[in-house]
Amino acid sequence: MDASHGRGWSRGLVAVGVTSLALMACAGARSVPDLGAATSGLGPYRAERRLAVYGAVDDAVKGLYGSLGGARREVVKAVDLPDGAGRLELARFRSEGPPVQFAFGKDTQDFGFLLDLDGDGKVDYLVFNGGPLFDKAFTKMHWMNYHWIDTDRDGRVDVFVFNAVDLDGDHFYDEGVTAWLYDRNQDGLVDDAEYLGPFGSRPVERQGDDFVLRLALGEKRVPVKDADVLGGPTRVLQRVQAAMP
Repeated sequence: MDASHGRGWSRGLVAVGVTSLALMACAGARSVPDLGAATSGLGPYRAERRLAVYGAVDDAVKGLYGSLGGARREVVKAVDLPDGAGRLELARFRSEGPPVQFAFGKDTQDFGFLLDLDGDGKVDYLVFNGGPLFDKAFTKMHWMNYHWIDTDRDGRVDVFVFNAVDLDGDHFYDEGVTAWLYDRNQDGLVDDAEYLGPFGSRPVERQGDDFVLRLALGEKRVPVKDADVLGGPTRVLQRVQAAMP
């Protein structure tokens, strides 16, 4: 996926995603969880509930990840994107209900999941696949993903969450720690960032016009003046919304 899809600026962080679908295919599924039902009681995103909402969504998405091996995938809607940006597919894994997955082209590694937290029939939360990570002993797998949230349902992503944080510098993810980027004034730019974990809240280091994220796949500098940081995910959200049946 290029920048027009929303992650060109973070391409290096998702390189391990090329193995994720293969791993999912090995996870034989008896039934596919209902993602909408699993998150229906959450209600709209609220800042004061952000960790509870994030945790519930992440658990629901991981449950769906782990059940897709052998599941029948039904493409509900497919559209050609403008400017040669490829083909967007909206799919589901159950015989009824709205699409729960978005993907760019057939057999792509660029895919994620769709949620409508406030129940108005409009997608307001995307979870984008980032592939697998492992602990130091390579005994426990961790699904790396990005949560893109439209907190006020205006069609723009204003919260971006990473779950592959490495604050101790050992090049492995710190379990239970997430990095959050915020557009608090709704101008389309990142203006605040924090780590959340067992320690509570900790600010993300800022160097000049960059937030410097400590991630398991290396340091990532996030320019506060780059509109594509949140603009890329917003384009994905808006294209998904426009394609919804």
